[in-house]
Amino acid sequence: MTDYCKDTDGQNASLLSSRDPQAAGPCEDRSPVASCDCGGQGSVCPVLPGAQIAKVLPEVGLHKPKTKKERRRKVLFAVAFLLFNIIAIGVVLLLELRNERSSFAGAAALVNVLGKNMVFFFIAFLAYAVHVMCDALAYFVLIKECGYGNRLGLSIRVAILGKYYDNITPWNTGGQPFQMAYMVRANIDTPTACSLPIVKYAIRIFFVDFVLLMLMIFVRTDVSALVIVFACVGVFVNTGLPLLLILFSRNVPFLLGVTKKLVGFLHKIKLVKNYDKAVAKAQDTVDSFLAAFKYLGKHKKLILIIGILSVIDCVSVGLLPYFVIRSLGGDVDFFKTLAQTFLVTLASGVMPTPGASGASEGTFYSVFSQSVPEGYLFWAVLLWRMLIFYLPLVLGVVVLIIEWIKGKTQVMLVEKEISWLHTKTINKKSGDAGRQEG
Repeated sequence: MTDYCKDTDGQNASLLSSRDPQAAGPCEDRSPVASCDCGGQGSVCPVLPGAQIAKVLPEVGLHKPKTKKERRRKVLFAVAFLLFNIIAIGVVLLLELRNERSSFAGAAALVNVLGKNMVFFFIAFLAYAVHVMCDALAYFVLIKECGYGNRLGLSIRVAILGKYYDNITPWNTGGQPFQMAYMVRANIDTPTACSLPIVKYAIRIFFVDFVLLMLMIFVRTDVSALVIVFACVGVFVNTGLPLLLILFSRNVPFLLGVTKKLVGFLHKIKLVKNYDKAVAKAQDTVDSFLAAFKYLGKHKKLILIIGILSVIDCVSVGLLPYFVIRSLGGDVDFFKTLAQTFLVTLASGVMPTPGASGASEGTFYSVFSQSVPEGYLFWAVLLWRMLIFYLPLVLGVVVLIIEWIKGKTQVMLVEKEISWLHTKTINKKSGDAGRQEG
């Protein structure tokens, strides 16, 4: 968890533990900004003090200038991130060029085959749109359940930016913390903002794991044992914490003790640098999960809605390789490709690279090498990564640019209003008239 999940006293205010789970939503208390009747997030409120205006307009006096070291580190990370992705794609291209079983299909051949099968490529984009909208609708339902009304625009932005930050952080860990902070900025009280991604994740994991289990039982995937092993590790990592919390939800001291031992082990093998900070974050997460399960136990309908949306979400993104291969002229089995895609995603997610870069390309190449038409495997990898990785980055950058422009415009309006208050002529004329009378 981040510092956004703590109240003004520094105590853990995460999730629903301090609220009545019977209530319509976990949002009994409101921040001062949320109680303002000035039009929701991002709007200029003329009645708020400066500190509260800063919450609505974070650009006003909040951002400290970055040091040269911080700027240099950010630039180096961006360059390394770009180079790593170029190398990953380049390795796939090199393997395809050296493949003796087929000749490499050039750009002209790609355009030709896509022209014949454009409908499948178009459906692939629609599938990604469904993926984003289902994620957004899940947040929309949760935000409305909390009593914050119909905020579809906010939900869409939360979904898009969550995927953007997932793709630029190791193990896809950056999305949820940013979503929490972003919802706090959007006038959702801090405990609720920190709760919603946890609630959504807890529901999503078990529904998606059930679908994956059914596919593994009834669909033959024909993938290597190594991919299956890494996929099982991915399932264990994703499901282990929620499952452990369910099994030992009545023994909180035991859970906290296990958390400390696990963090201690990771600290000994140098995967965790700051032991105290890591323990605090892990215990906050445990507390959030426990409170989430307690709340969800009394809201069965909400579980079903979020679960169905999560399954549609995962199936939509899981079908992207199917439509990509079909757009390249391939003929593949629908359910087999879906099951293989889940395995690729889980297996590559074990690697701690941003967006699973490198591992995703390699796993896709290994699993689908026999399914893609000869000469088009490189293009299949590239098109799939374009949809699953580069498109979320582009959408995230677009939203951030719009937010930046919107924020700068609002700052200019605030500064203009303040300037007008200091230079308006009514008081000046009154003063001049008084001096003339004197």
